[in-house]
Amino acid sequence: MKISNLHDLKCYFSYESTAIIGLATQAINRLGLEGIYPDYRIAATNWFKDHAKFRENVDIFCLEELDGDLPLSSRLEYLFTHSKFIDYIASFTEKPSFFSFQSNSIIKQVCEDQGWRYLMPDPSFTTRFEHKVNFRQLLEKNGLKGLFPDYMLVKKGQLSFDVIQLQLGLPFVLQLAVAAGGEGTFIIETEDIFHEVIEAQNQNQFIVSQYISGHSLSILSVITPWGSVYCPAQVQIINPFQRADSMGQYNGHDWTFSRTLIDSAAQAQSRMLVEQVGEILRTEGFKGMFGLDLQLALDGRVYLIECNPRITAAIPMLDWINLAQSSIPLSALHVLAFIGHDIELDIDAIQKELLQPKDGSHLKLRSLLDVSSDIYIELKPGSYRFNGRLNYVSDNYKLEQLQKGQFLLVNIPQEGMTYSKRAIITTLISPTSILDKNGGLNKQTREIVDAFYLQCRQHQGNP
Repeated sequence: MKISNLHDLKCYFSYESTAIIGLATQAINRLGLEGIYPDYRIAATNWFKDHAKFRENVDIFCLEELDGDLPLSSRLEYLFTHSKFIDYIASFTEKPSFFSFQSNSIIKQVCEDQGWRYLMPDPSFTTRFEHKVNFRQLLEKNGLKGLFPDYMLVKKGQLSFDVIQLQLGLPFVLQLAVAAGGEGTFIIETEDIFHEVIEAQNQNQFIVSQYISGHSLSILSVITPWGSVYCPAQVQIINPFQRADSMGQYNGHDWTFSRTLIDSAAQAQSRMLVEQVGEILRTEGFKGMFGLDLQLALDGRVYLIECNPRITAAIPMLDWINLAQSSIPLSALHVLAFIGHDIELDIDAIQKELLQPKDGSHLKLRSLLDVSSDIYIELKPGSYRFNGRLNYVSDNYKLEQLQKGQFLLVNIPQEGMTYSKRAIITTLISPTSILDKNGGLNKQTREIVDAFYLQCRQHQGNP
């Protein structure tokens, strides 16, 4: 069978009888395959107000809903140790398949022991590719040099501020070798900040690199047995509230703003980078979704920053945008890479559809406290308008159903849910741009965010 578009893929999946379960701490992060794969389900640890609406389109198993409060540190593998989830899986007539945002060695082992399919690359790829030092060394081994800003690899006891300043200038960027979501990225402007950051870390190896003024980008690709495809590069929203201790912190994407900021030359550079890196990953045996973080300099050059060999936080929003354009969502291509057989994938046709210009944006709203806290949000999930205050419209959560002037507030937690410091608590979704011409949050978005936090009470411990 030849698959050239979304209709073809749905036809192919219609012959599949095995359940596929998307695993997530938050169910919204695995939305996107409902309506595409016949028996698609989601298993989540945490309970959100949105679940009732989501369940109109997809079955959701939620552990917290069935068993009360979960430990704050609960991870996905906790599902596989709980009797209620084990009983849920035992009710299936056929052995299910699973996938998660990142390959997990514990889940992989459980799946192997039980004869279940785990639709993820081997967990070793996380260590090899997401580890910033290992990734750079792999590219250099394969002859790819000069893709990153100028950098040095240094160890904790060998860091000299004067030497780094002399070679890289001020400010410079310090990155932990292992960190996600921008949490381990620091912009160093003074020697005092430098020593303060170093002393607070428990890692021994760091990357220090030249600071490149410009805009943070990312680009997503899926490697399949039939070839690789990717979407256009997209603008990342990094630390929009300018917190000094969160300089690299990820907060969302703006696809509409990307259309004006990223010109054809920058898109071409981004495509070249994702193709080059993708070919190395493919040669190493990787398949599935991966993303690259990039930096668009003021002179138009695009630099490679790091690799995320996993499903990234652009999903499910990017999947929803692609579905609104009748394109195959990347999550579906990721699954197909592992279960597809006796097919021909029309890479050129699918790639052409995925490169369509895209509209929409999402902003991750994080906890404001620097400690674990209980969250109380007096809002319903769904669509809103703003005229000086948040006006609830409906429980819709689909991007394509928004009317002019509407936006979504989704993933609203149950009252009293406990979050770690700076954790993402809710997502704002807009069909248009939320950024101004300089890449900061525009006036209306800032007002919406302020209004949201007025409805959000946080308490260290019980209120």
